[in-house]
Amino acid sequence: MSFLGREDLRRELKTIIPLHNKNNIDSNKYELSLGHSYSASDSKHEVLKAKNGQIIINPGQFCFLETQENIKMPNNLMAFISIKAGIKFKGLVNISGFHVDPHFEGKIVFSVLNAGPSPINLTVGKPLFQIWFAELKSISEGYNGKHQKQSGVTGDLINKHMTGSDNASPAQLQKQINELDKKYDKLLAYAMVVGAILTIFTGLIIKIIPVVSRPSQILCNCHLD
Repeated sequence: MSFLGREDLRRELKTIIPLHNKNNIDSNKYELSLGHSYSASDSKHEVLKAKNGQIIINPGQFCFLETQENIKMPNNLMAFISIKAGIKFKGLVNISGFHVDPHFEGKIVFSVLNAGPSPINLTVGKPLFQIWFAELKSISEGYNGKHQKQSGVTGDLINKHMTGSDNASPAQLQKQINELDKKYDKLLAYAMVVGAILTIFTGLIIKIIPVVSRPSQILCNCHLD
């Protein structure tokens, strides 16, 4: 098995990805762009569309992402896929397959997890995934499985592969913790205000008590005289 170099890649892409962007060819790989549709683990099996061209994946959140390009693999090539290193360093992990079979046709769907500490903002149309092509020693019968000719992130795909659960995801747990922190901060601020008011009130009482007690002392002294 040998991988396609830059010139072979330029030639093969004309049939594999007819609408490819020449600027996305990087050495011996092609950089696939992010598509508009996606689904997140807290979206209740809903197909979402990017807002203002942005997809935000929160810490601990699981998502389905799609490529903008359609792939049409020949029978003499297979491909290997990954996420660009700059995004992986932020914590975005590919937890789906890592190869594309010969004869596969359609958009590639990645299942990803944000394992990092911060939200990750992705831009639709920007290169996000990488694909390398390897030449087979013999022609393969090709792929004819359930993902053949898939059109990206769809309701049917979500129903098949997004599991439902009442258990909170890490992202939801973090959200609940943040909400509790806010409530605690408000309660602490309220307690500090009440404490300050009680301190002032106690100080006033201490000052008033001697003044109130003096008339009785004066009356007492007058009676003795």
